[in-house]
Amino acid sequence: MSGADAPNLAGQYSDVIYKQLIDFKRGARADPVMAAMSASLTEQDILDLAHYYAYLPRERDRLAPANAPALVRVGDPMRNIAPCGSCHGSDDRKKGAPSLNGEPKSYLRKQLSGFASGSRKNDANAAMRNVARLLSPVEMDIVTNHYAGISP
Repeated sequence: MSGADAPNLAGQYSDVIYKQLIDFKRGARADPVMAAMSASLTEQDILDLAHYYAYLPRERDRLAPANAPALVRVGDPMRNIAPCGSCHGSDDRKKGAPSLNGEPKSYLRKQLSGFASGSRKNDANAAMRNVARLLSPVEMDIVTNHYAGISP
């Protein structure tokens, strides 16, 4: 679990860790520290790391879905915004979509803002960019507060 403004990798889905490491290694996701750290990793190293972190315990279900904000539960159909939980849910998540529960607020906000501005673009079919660019700063705060476990 991270004590910094970095993602918590313990218990994260192995396919998510694998994809992100590959994206850093290939330059599809930009971060100078992660690019340097992933540059010399072999395919087997990446698989081993993905499975190791996925094996570690994570508090997956500490956020009650019933108490989730509307954007997380139902999205906003009038603006063509799918519910966050449809991809980032615990049980029926979309492959490659990370668990967001318990991630640091500043990390979540930075990633959401990056998708909105287009500076982060390693999402399949621009799915996150298409959603994030429609969110207001207040809505981004509502969603990131929820996933970070910060009460309204």
